[in-house]
Amino acid sequence: MHQKHQYHNEDHLFQYTVPSQLSSLLRSKRVKLSIEADRAKHHYDRIRVVDRTRPRFGANVIAYKPHPDPELAKKVGFRFTSLDEVIETSDIISLHCPLTPENHHMINEETLARAKKGFYLVNTSRGGLVDTKAVIKSLKAKHLGGYAADVYEEEGPLFFENHADDIIEDDILERLIAFPNVVFTGHQAFLTKEALSNIAHSILQDISDAEAGKEMPDALV
Repeated sequence: MHQKHQYHNEDHLFQYTVPSQLSSLLRSKRVKLSIEADRAKHHYDRIRVVDRTRPRFGANVIAYKPHPDPELAKKVGFRFTSLDEVIETSDIISLHCPLTPENHHMINEETLARAKKGFYLVNTSRGGLVDTKAVIKSLKAKHLGGYAADVYEEEGPLFFENHADDIIEDDILERLIAFPNVVFTGHQAFLTKEALSNIAHSILQDISDAEAGKEMPDALV
């Protein structure tokens, strides 16, 4: 659970250094987000969507993936559908996919216009999935109800540094975080004690497997 107020203030100060106080995951706490349990093992190109109607926080969960995995859908409790239905019928759209040439700016002026008025967009994956100028335009038009992001397409020169006393030349980011209905965490949503422990364990396990000549499921090459 992150300190939202702290992050919100630091966004406006462009203070993106890593905070000294780590947060904790909701998972395994009193509230359990079981829908996220398999995310690390199934990091594929999809949009996960939440509708306001049924359980799982009272929601009906649907998802898009170029090559659906029926077993995963059955196990976790959601259904795969078309990208058109995902965009046009959802109250909340949450992105969970790597950035590829094919999905660059998959959320753009055209897709935002097709979405339901007042819907919420969440991006904790890659900044390049979203056309930030189009998001700003949709927020100004009061079509997009709110935007929550941990990533930004041009984040390289800014993140993990303290720019509180600097003149920020990125007018797009300045405008984005000025909206009261935008939550922006500066690529720090992962920063929990559990996540850092899991990262360290995974790295050490991969090194051990490589030395033993074992197959590494997470290997990219």
